[in-house]
Amino acid sequence: MAANAGDKRVTRFRVDDQKQVFNEKYLHSEEELAKLLDEKRAIKGGIKPTKIETVETAVTSSTDLDDSCTHQSDSSGGGVIIVNLLGLLANNLFEVAFAKMLASQLGCSWHVVYRSSWNTAFPTPQTDRCFPNALAKNNNRSGDKTQLLKLIQQIGVNQDVHRIFDAVTFNDLELEDSEHNNIFSDQSDANDVKVEWIKTFGQKALVIDHEEYHNEREEVIEPSNVLSILNDKPQVRVLDLNAFFINYRWMDGRMDDISQWLHIDPSCCTTPPPGNDAIVIHIRDFLPDDEDKNKNLQVGVYRDIIQQYSQSDQPKVIVVCQPRSVESDIVKSLVQEFNAVVQTGSDNIDAFCVLSNAHFIIPTTSSTYSQLAALLAQQKNDNVQVHYPTHTLDRPGVTLNVPTWKYHLTTSGNDRIEEFEVSHERLDI
Repeated sequence: MAANAGDKRVTRFRVDDQKQVFNEKYLHSEEELAKLLDEKRAIKGGIKPTKIETVETAVTSSTDLDDSCTHQSDSSGGGVIIVNLLGLLANNLFEVAFAKMLASQLGCSWHVVYRSSWNTAFPTPQTDRCFPNALAKNNNRSGDKTQLLKLIQQIGVNQDVHRIFDAVTFNDLELEDSEHNNIFSDQSDANDVKVEWIKTFGQKALVIDHEEYHNEREEVIEPSNVLSILNDKPQVRVLDLNAFFINYRWMDGRMDDISQWLHIDPSCCTTPPPGNDAIVIHIRDFLPDDEDKNKNLQVGVYRDIIQQYSQSDQPKVIVVCQPRSVESDIVKSLVQEFNAVVQTGSDNIDAFCVLSNAHFIIPTTSSTYSQLAALLAQQKNDNVQVHYPTHTLDRPGVTLNVPTWKYHLTTSGNDRIEEFEVSHERLDI
C-alpha cells in the first residue's frame, strides 16, 4: 500500500477504483486546454473562471501533439509530473508512453520527473540512446534542471528546495555517474521525503497508484481521464504517477504516436531481424507454480499453433529468451521439435528488437515484454500475426486485449490447444 494511503488531504485514485472514478467521455481538445490555462491565469489574477464543458472529441493525433518544448507556457499554469518507474524494460515503456501522452497534451509548463530504483530499466544512458523519443522533452534528464528547481520552489516548498529536488529526482541507477551529487544514498529515504512533500500540497496534489497490484484487478486509467481531473481541479500542481498502465484500451487509436515514441535507435539492434517467413517464439520462465501469471507452456501448444497457421512444412523457428533460459526444458524441447534457432540478443533491448521485427510471433503468456514487442511489430507491418496462448479466459494475468490478435485457449495441462481463435471479447480482463 502506498505510504500516503491514509492521508485524506491528497487526492488519490486507485487503479482498481477507476470505473467509479473516471469516465471515458472526457477528452479535451487543445483549444479547451488553452482555455484551461487562461482560466488558471485568471484564478491567479482574482477573476472567477467559467466552467469548462466536457465534450467528446477525437483522439489527439501525432501532428497535434506539441513535443518540441521550444516555447514555455506562462509559469502560473503547470507543475510537476512524477513518474515512479516500476518493473523492468517493458513495464517502463508502458509507463513512459503514458506519461509522454500526458505531457504532450499538457504542454511545456509541466516538467516531467522520471524516478527509478535498483530494478528499473529506465532511465539510463543506454535507454536514453536506444529510445531517443521515449521521454518527454521537458524532463529532469535532458531538460533544464534549473527550471525544475525553480518550479519546485515556485509551486510551494516550506523547506530546503535542494533537498526536495534531490528527493523528487532520485535515481538509484545513476548515482555514481550523476552530474548532481544527490544527498540521498537510499531509495526509501528519498521516497519518504517525496511522499511527505506531496502531502503538504493537499488538494493541489493528484496521486494515482496501484494498491496491492498483484492482488487487485487493474482497471484502465486513460490520459484523457487524468486531463479531465486536472480540468476539474486546476489548482493541482503535482501529479504523482505510481502505476503500470498496462492496458491496451488507453493505447487503442494512439499506436502511431506510441510507436514513434518507442522507436529504437538501429544501433541498439545488433541481431539481424528474423525475416518475413520466421516464426518467433518468446520464452520467459516464470515461477512454475505461479498461478497468477501462467504455468510455462509445453511444446505441444507451440506445435498446435504452428501446424494450424504455418504455411510451411518445415518452418523457420526462432526462440527468443534470456541467456539463463537457453538450457531450460522448454527451450531444449523447441530446439528438438523444430530445429529452432535460439537468440538471446546482445542484451534485453537487442532481443526486444528481434521480437518487434517479427512477422509471426507467439508471446509468452503474461509477459509485457513480448506483448509490447508484438504491438510494435504490428505497427511496422499490417500482416503480422500474433498468436497468444492462454490457460484461462477469466482474468488471465497481465494480458492485453487486442482485437487483431488471435487468442488460443490451452488445455488444463498447458500441453495442447483446446480452442483456437477465442474471441477477444470473451476475455475477462
